[in-house]
Amino acid sequence: MFQRRVTERSGLGNAGSESFEASANSLRDCGLFSDVVITNYRHEVDYTTEAWLDQLPTHSDHAALQPEHLDRLQRAIGAEMDQMGGHMLVRYDTRLVSAYRQ
Repeated sequence: MFQRRVTERSGLGNAGSESFEASANSLRDCGLFSDVVITNYRHEVDYTTEAWLDQLPTHSDHAALQPEHLDRLQRAIGAEMDQMGGHMLVRYDTRLVSAYRQ
């Protein structure tokens, strides 16, 4: 739902793997680090409508909204989620760039 309704217009979403590769390459190229590795950790959360709407204002792009715009956004998202059964599975990818300092 988020992908369909918001991401196309705003460019919101996950950073591409190229940004992590660029960070890893910077560490490799500076000569101060060895064994540079990118590790991906995945997990899923099944949010109810209420739980999703509770955490929605914590997203930085939503925290910047005027209260009336945030309220309208939350009502629209809540209605969509309720139409879809009242829950949404969200998959998270957390990437870690690690290295040993020489």
